[in-house]
Amino acid sequence: MKNFLIQSWKWILLSINLFKVSVRSSLFIGMSYLFIYLIIPIMPSTQFLGPVTIIAWPFVTVYILYFYFCVYSKKKFEATEAFKIFSMNPRGLFFISVLSAFYVTIIGLLVSSDIESITNTLQIEQDSELNSFDFGILLLKLLIMGVPFYMATWFSPLLIASHNYGLLKAIKSSFAGTLMYIFPLFFAWLVITFGFIGLVIIITFLFNSMSFLSLTLSSLLTSILLLFLMASFVAIMFSFQFITFIDIYKKFTN
Repeated sequence: MKNFLIQSWKWILLSINLFKVSVRSSLFIGMSYLFIYLIIPIMPSTQFLGPVTIIAWPFVTVYILYFYFCVYSKKKFEATEAFKIFSMNPRGLFFISVLSAFYVTIIGLLVSSDIESITNTLQIEQDSELNSFDFGILLLKLLIMGVPFYMATWFSPLLIASHNYGLLKAIKSSFAGTLMYIFPLFFAWLVITFGFIGLVIIITFLFNSMSFLSLTLSSLLTSILLLFLMASFVAIMFSFQFITFIDIYKKFTN
């Protein structure tokens, strides 16, 4: 128990430090990622690019993780070098894209009835507690069904790009690595995630309690800070992904 808590805390501190020493670039990365995977899929004029963003996901991931490798090793980041990594095994990364799209589609089909139920409930404005319960069940289902996918893909894009693993070997190795370190990984993820949620609650409460600010100004400032906070969260999660990769796989790979 003590050992995995120490391991988790070490990963958290290293991830935050990696973010701190590259804060400007990290915020840019976080905001770009939010734009690609949060804004583009919901904008009517760009929804058709959704499949493209899914295909690009492992390439984007490797690109970002290579950036954190450069920060970690105090090496100058060169975009051309990152693209060279893709060229080692682009087919393997593309297959990860196909697998991701297939898995997301399956999950969507499995929870479609839940989403439809919540939508219908909201439309007829039934009791909000029922909405909260249904929404909580949906999130729980997504979490449970998503765990195997995250375990299989947490390390596999980087294993394919940097170690030239085949698709099945990369997925198997990623699953094995996350399974062996499931408790420190999960605990560190919980701390980072709930730390982010706590900051969101605090910031929202503080600005809502500032009566001297107009409602418009308060909402604007809250939105700006939350955007930066979300970008920071995304960047820290990527730095966490990189830190766990080098710490786990230095023991099992060349």
